[in-house]
Amino acid sequence: MHAALHVADILFEIFKFLSLGELTAVARVCRPFAGPACTALWTNAIPLVTLLRLLPADLISCLNTVRVNRPMVSCDWDRLLPASNRIQHIQFIESPISSGWSSVFETLASDRSQLYLFPNLRALDWHVKTSSNTMGCILFLSERMFRLSISFPDFDSDDRQCQYYVSKAFRHLEARQLRYLSLDIWAPPEGVQDPMDPYMAQGTADFLETLPNLEIAILARKFISPPIVESLSRLPSLHTLRIKGRLFTNSLGDLKQLGPHAFATLQSLELTSTPPTCERLMYSISSRALSEIKLVVHGNVAVQVHDCILAISATCPHLHTLHISPDAGYYAFIESDQKLLDGYHNPERTARRIDPGRLSTATFEPLLQCRELRALIVDWPYPLKILEGAFSRMVESWPLLETLYLTPSPFFVLPERPAISLVDLVPFARSLCLRKLALFIDARAELPEQDLLSIELDLRVHPQPTRSASLLAQTRSRSQPIHFDPGKSWISDPVHAARVLARLFGSATLPRWVKKDSLWWKVGKLLDVPSAKRL
Repeated sequence: MHAALHVADILFEIFKFLSLGELTAVARVCRPFAGPACTALWTNAIPLVTLLRLLPADLISCLNTVRVNRPMVSCDWDRLLPASNRIQHIQFIESPISSGWSSVFETLASDRSQLYLFPNLRALDWHVKTSSNTMGCILFLSERMFRLSISFPDFDSDDRQCQYYVSKAFRHLEARQLRYLSLDIWAPPEGVQDPMDPYMAQGTADFLETLPNLEIAILARKFISPPIVESLSRLPSLHTLRIKGRLFTNSLGDLKQLGPHAFATLQSLELTSTPPTCERLMYSISSRALSEIKLVVHGNVAVQVHDCILAISATCPHLHTLHISPDAGYYAFIESDQKLLDGYHNPERTARRIDPGRLSTATFEPLLQCRELRALIVDWPYPLKILEGAFSRMVESWPLLETLYLTPSPFFVLPERPAISLVDLVPFARSLCLRKLALFIDARAELPEQDLLSIELDLRVHPQPTRSASLLAQTRSRSQPIHFDPGKSWISDPVHAARVLARLFGSATLPRWVKKDSLWWKVGKLLDVPSAKRL
């Protein structure tokens, strides 16, 4: 056997790619393989029930229900200790039909042979449905843990017992090396949001203060309160914040103005909120490194979305990615709006009804000052209004733009003709970095040959905008084809559309989901490299 196969670290890196069945087989091959294979085996997420089966059978029975049969003694740990140093990930998901876990946790805490049950535990997933089982996660924490995910049971402002257990758990948690934290909890999807108990909110805030190395925080909206937001803003290493659930205006309560170094290291933010709440939170962030924002808007007023974009552009000068979409309730509202459906064949009436919630390129005008923008993704129910000259300003203001996704497949397709055609795509032919373009256009009108020549002439008269050497160094070669997503765009002649796209971009590809034998599918067949050269 090769000398390298006697090195445990090399074997461990190899065995990480094997399945559980293969690891158990490799562990039986020879003694040098047994140790690394067992270590790789216990690196995977281990259900807590599997660990309990390592204990004596007469101590704890794990069938449909978990039951403790006798008191625990010191010698019962002897069967668990050989594997305790190898276990790195434990997963506990409380089944609704199971019971007796509280007595199991009390038994495990009664006679412990060492300070930490699993000294090398790195990750813990704890999903409970009973408030009394929340405290059980404290038994499995270790000083080396870097990932903690907890899902709490249902509770509201009147469930004092559950809030007591949750706040007590937070006050006993000690994991200073924690880098990933996920706190999920049930919250009503609609209507009034129950406030968090002040004692629980302060306990959570105190717990966050003890996590100097926390990098990723995923919190349910129930945990978004002024004390918790203030604690998050002071974390020195936090770079990703994700808020699950819809934030309302009263979510931030009496949040005071945060300091000048609030969220100083934040790079990625994802939240669902009303535009006023988003504005308030954005103006509280002082991080100059915030480069990625995903915003799910609760509301259908385009003016409020514009104010939200204004706040984002003012606080994020180095923004790279912006993803905006409405919440799922907005689509349900459109489906149930019978007046909108009845007036579908009356374009003027339909336009008046949806106009307050329809976005336009003017909504995103403040983003033109974000010179480093690389991806703008807008997934809205209605087609966007494209104003004259908007595409040219985008190309000139965003020299590093790689992805532009402007609702190619609107949920509600208006009977009116799309405002842009293939000729309007000329400005994008000057973008060196563009890799994906998704628009809802009208590709039906066949252009005469002189219009095709004017496209080429326009490209010669208006060359690529001048760029600095640093920007040119970041651009990639134009050898990669443009990925063009037409969505539900109108089309009549696939040969004409393929000819124009080939002259604009040299080479282009269409998404694979395009229905076979459809007109856009034929465009994709014509746009392969040999056909594009013939066009």
